[in-house]
Amino acid sequence: MKKLIYLIAVVSSGLIFGQETQNSSKNEYPSDSFINVYEKVDKEAEFPGGLNAFRSKFAESFNHKNIKVEKRKAVFRIVISFIVERDGSLTNITAEGDYVKFMEEAIASVKRVKDKWSPALINSQPVRQRFRMPITMNFD
Repeated sequence: MKKLIYLIAVVSSGLIFGQETQNSSKNEYPSDSFINVYEKVDKEAEFPGGLNAFRSKFAESFNHKNIKVEKRKAVFRIVISFIVERDGSLTNITAEGDYVKFMEEAIASVKRVKDKWSPALINSQPVRQRFRMPITMNFD
């Protein structure tokens, strides 16, 4: 009798632990195009009117009064980085450079440009793309 109970316990435990788990929609991750940020794409993200139009709008929205220049002439160089999302909006706007006030104003200027970009494409599907733009400004 003990052997029979032991055999039933072993077989039923195999059935209990051998079942597949059900996937909950709450735990599912979105497709990789929502998560991944691409640098190499089939078609680059594009601002309406091109990169020169974006640079012009950036320059128009840049408030140079926030920048205090101690030297008579100063040259500031930074690299603005942001992600063009699948809907054309910009996120994760950062700046790399030496002068903090200049970087902060550059980030604010990018945020003030409200026009949406055309997103990057891979296999005709919109994807997130990291975009880097060097900025050099001369203050006389």
